[in-house]
Amino acid sequence: MATAPRRATKVPGATTPTETTTAQNAEDALEAILGTAETPNADAKDQTQTEAGLDPMPAETEESSNTSEYAQLIANQQTILEGQIRIENKIDQLLKAGGVDTPKKMRWVQGKHGLEYKESK
Repeated sequence: MATAPRRATKVPGATTPTETTTAQNAEDALEAILGTAETPNADAKDQTQTEAGLDPMPAETEESSNTSEYAQLIANQQTILEGQIRIENKIDQLLKAGGVDTPKKMRWVQGKHGLEYKESK
């Protein structure tokens, strides 16, 4: 069931918030996770160097930077997964303390006759 967006009410002295798109918010979040904030002048510099025939980075430096970027990406993913596990454990503790019964965590495991859906430990 779709609902129409609410109409803005006019309140004296209120300021209008700046509207941002979800795509921009997603890109900002991705840049924060990856740690790669791009500057608008970086593309212009790269373009002028390639037009002038100058290679911005030698091949060896480019490979090492790709490797370091990959290592940084893996480190960021590990940090995120550790945080996710910590949060899930805390939620389980709070639910158990509150007396809330939750369904057991299930996962697919390779069994004798193919994949089987079993409780995880």
